[in-house]
Amino acid sequence: MPAAIGLTLRTVGPGAFHACGLTLAGKVYCWGNNDFGQTGDSTTTPRLTRVPIASDPRYADLSGRNSYARALTSEGVAYCWGALP
Repeated sequence: MPAAIGLTLRTVGPGAFHACGLTLAGKVYCWGNNDFGQTGDSTTTPRLTRVPIASDPRYADLSGRNSYARALTSEGVAYCWGALP
């Protein structure tokens, strides 16, 4: 997974044409198709390399789906981005 080179990922949340990774430090990075903002960087620009998502809390869990991703903070607060169902 070239987009994740240099990161140690605890979890990868794959979508249909994008993916997000949760680092051991609790940060989330995403890459790939971004038509619906699914890379979480507040743009719709496709990302060939990883970008950090726009919000900055420490995350404990991550999952991805078709055109969206969601993450749960260590405090239990959920964040979602992209085209939600």
